[in-house]
Amino acid sequence: MRSLSTRSDPLNLHLVLSYASCTLLLHQLVGGPGLAEAFRSQVPLGYHLLSCAAFGTAFALDLLAVLFYARSSRLELTLLPAWIKGLPFLSSVLMASGKAVVAQAANGRLVNLQRYVCWMHTTPAVMYLIKSVSNSITTQQMYSIILLHEVQLGLGAVAKLSGGVTQVLLGGCVHCALIPVLMFLHTGLKELSVQYSKNIAAFVYLSTLVTYGSFGVVWDLGSFGLLSPAQEEAAYLWAELASKILISTVLLFSNFVTRDMRRLALMRSIEAQSRQQLIAELRALVAQKDAFMSSVSHELRTPLNGIIGLSEAALHNSDLAQQAGPAGAPHVLPPATRQQLALIRTSGLRLLSLVNDILDAAALQHSRLVLARGRVVLRPLVEEVADISRPLLRDRALRLVTRVPHDLEVLGDADRIVQVLNNLVSNAAKFTEAGTITISAREVVLVSVEDTGLGIPEEKLQAVFEAFEQVHTDISRSQRGLGLGLSIVRQLVDAMGGSISASSVVGSGTTFTFSLPLYTPEAAAAAAAAAQASAQFHSQVKGGRVQLLVVDDDPLNHQVLSLLLEAAGFSLVHVMSGAATLAFLAACELLPDLVLLDVAMPGMDGRETCRRIRAAMAGSGLHLPIVVLTAQVAAQSVEDSLSAGADDHLSKPCTRQELMAAIARNCKKQQRL
Repeated sequence: MRSLSTRSDPLNLHLVLSYASCTLLLHQLVGGPGLAEAFRSQVPLGYHLLSCAAFGTAFALDLLAVLFYARSSRLELTLLPAWIKGLPFLSSVLMASGKAVVAQAANGRLVNLQRYVCWMHTTPAVMYLIKSVSNSITTQQMYSIILLHEVQLGLGAVAKLSGGVTQVLLGGCVHCALIPVLMFLHTGLKELSVQYSKNIAAFVYLSTLVTYGSFGVVWDLGSFGLLSPAQEEAAYLWAELASKILISTVLLFSNFVTRDMRRLALMRSIEAQSRQQLIAELRALVAQKDAFMSSVSHELRTPLNGIIGLSEAALHNSDLAQQAGPAGAPHVLPPATRQQLALIRTSGLRLLSLVNDILDAAALQHSRLVLARGRVVLRPLVEEVADISRPLLRDRALRLVTRVPHDLEVLGDADRIVQVLNNLVSNAAKFTEAGTITISAREVVLVSVEDTGLGIPEEKLQAVFEAFEQVHTDISRSQRGLGLGLSIVRQLVDAMGGSISASSVVGSGTTFTFSLPLYTPEAAAAAAAAAQASAQFHSQVKGGRVQLLVVDDDPLNHQVLSLLLEAAGFSLVHVMSGAATLAFLAACELLPDLVLLDVAMPGMDGRETCRRIRAAMAGSGLHLPIVVLTAQVAAQSVEDSLSAGADDHLSKPCTRQELMAAIARNCKKQQRL
């Protein structure tokens, strides 16, 4: 196809030489003296001048496009329309100047053979443009049609010059050869509807077929003398203007669009492959990270247990020896040694707290942290935290004060409440050199940890709860941490059904206040029921019995949901449209446990799909939970989803915890029916 695309100058020159050679050869073989002038006298000069003006203007515009795309990959495509319009312009000039090839038929009628020469050199380029916009036409089919069309034009010219039976027979062959050409055009032009609106595609399709079909009709009418030479030339002129200017221009831009679409599809394919590879690598890295964290936990806790235990034992034995009086004097440690052992114990506890923070951050991220919610008396926990923390403040002018009612009971996890308080007190101690740290609680239940330290700027009060966030970067290294403590505190408080906030005055101190559910028999019963339902649900997931039907037209969203849910043990079925959803539900033997349904889908959208599911299951006694998962966050969108029959509405993007909670909440609806 290199010669048709006119990619190089030598090939352009060959085509020009072919056109010139055919013209000169026909002049010698069939062109008689004075025939061109006689034909010119039969056809108004205005026809040819109009043709010169139209094709000349189009040719000039195409030359500008050639110059514009001279250094791009689109050059070969812009050369084709220039060739298609340049040859008719040259032929029109020859006709207007009386230099065209004209022959006399057997019946004495003058025949303009210059037009046949022009068609034989331009139509293959049109066929190539049509093939370029098509994904179904092969190169071999295109070559076959071009060859057939060249034979058709040659037979048409011979038949035009013949008479009697020969003309009729050759004319029949010409018309038979036209049928595959029209089928070729039909196949290629049908695919234009992908790139243009339906009306434009229909116009181009019909105008092309009518134009190419009209050449045969005009040929018949002229051959049988039903059209004068002037009328025949006028008909050919308008048909050629439509086929060469309008259609070739549309095909040129269709080629541009097709190339862009193919390039975009290739880029999307490469991107999808890269994304899948990245997801696989991320899964492998997550698995490696989990294994590493487990190994680190084991390897660090074992020596830490020895460091902390031995240092505490040495300090305790020294205290006992001191209480024993003179008999125990040899076993009493010197003050410097006691201080060093206390520092070792404190450093070990600090390192253990850091290890726990890292492990808890990983567990919270993957929702694997288990809470034992129950009745907790708050004051003993606060005193325990205070007793552990006071030795850390011994060398500073800093007091730790507790103000918690004796009988205050909350609903929560005692160990995690201690962890929250430890983190808040440790954070307060870092940034308070002198003054007071106060742990207080009120009946609501609101627990506060207040210090008189550096304080936090107001614009950073929310940022302190983000992982790895450091508000004061200019403090000494001994006061720094990983920035995980407050992030873990917030997640633990949220997991226990509370909330946390911070208030501060720079230079005067900071107060962190978190809420916990007040213990009541009703709250305890509700927590126990929720824990049992959650345990039953997660057991069901681990057993592989929860099947989710994911409906979304975007493959990326399917990948995200697979990454979030398959690791938790869910079985996912993926469909890409509303129609496919209805077909799946109609054919499956067992209904899925829940449907995650996108709203904005082509064709049948999510809400219409939901309505049809509800209509199909009406009267069956079955209820299929449907959770709408969409980027539409307006209140009206939520109302529309629920009105369509959805059970729940989640806005993208949502966290894994929100997604798991919605699934657990709605899967139970099917069980209750």
